[in-house]
Amino acid sequence: MADMLQMQEQSRKSFFQWHVLLVMKQKQLQKTLSEAGVRPDEVRQIEQSLPPVVDSDELALLQRFGLPIPSNLVDFDLPARKPVPGIRFFFRAAPAFDDEHDFALDFVRQRVDGGYERRELMRVQYDDRRYLRKAAERFNDALDGYATAMVVNAAQVWSSFHGAVVMDWEAVSARLLGVETTEDSEDWYLNLTEPDQSQSEKKRKRIDLSGRKSLFGD
Repeated sequence: MADMLQMQEQSRKSFFQWHVLLVMKQKQLQKTLSEAGVRPDEVRQIEQSLPPVVDSDELALLQRFGLPIPSNLVDFDLPARKPVPGIRFFFRAAPAFDDEHDFALDFVRQRVDGGYERRELMRVQYDDRRYLRKAAERFNDALDGYATAMVVNAAQVWSSFHGAVVMDWEAVSARLLGVETTEDSEDWYLNLTEPDQSQSEKKRKRIDLSGRKSLFGD
């Protein structure tokens, strides 16, 4: 009787452990297939649905305007192109608002209500400011002949080439941007709003160019 009870207990443990073993074996198989370049159909379909940077209009735009591009584009994805509501758009390279030792490349839009918002695309140390100034000039030239959404997407791709962190939109005063405005000079700061804390947790990353500015012909 004792032997029978022992066999039943062993069977019960084996039953509950079997599915754990199967899951472990499944993960091991998936890892082996992934390392061998073989992936499940679902993963392959998702990857194939992502437009590669190498075949994109964004890359063609960057090449046409002479913006530095890495030789290996395998690790870069193309983000989905999204509409950018607004009535005025421009790129701006200027000292960062939060650190006088940094220089930032921003994309700025004027909303229909007249207010301005900026999105930081990349920042470098102040000594490398010429690099971002040239980039801003060329992106602004691109805005004259291409759809805004496409140029913005190309700018984000270009930032990713440097490992930059693209920040979320934040409200900014026209005075701080240095643009012409009819705002009352005494209460211009009232148009500034605190950025959403849930969206501003990204770290503003300063990029070390490591000689990349030479790609502009400096």
